[in-house]
Amino acid sequence: MLLNYLKLAVRILSRNPFLTFINIAGLSIGLATFMLLWPLAEFELHSDQFHQDADRIIRVGVDYQWTDDNQTWEGFSGAFHYIGAVYEMEQTMPQVESRTWIM
Repeated sequence: MLLNYLKLAVRILSRNPFLTFINIAGLSIGLATFMLLWPLAEFELHSDQFHQDADRIIRVGVDYQWTDDNQTWEGFSGAFHYIGAVYEMEQTMPQVESRTWIM
């Protein structure tokens, strides 16, 4: 069965050489881009792992939801930018040892 699929693919690709070139070029460019960007993405995912006690570091975020009559219209997830709330967390929660501000 696999041999039949390969024969069919070769026949279709040989009928349209220009489209075959476009498909193979697009696949090659996409694969090359992925291979170039993957190390950068992997570095960004592990960028804060060199800190001492890295497993105890958290980032506070916020999830906005705009609703009207129990129907969600819009949403936004992002970083928490109100320094007063972070200061209040440090004062009221004994688990928080220290804080910092990231912009």
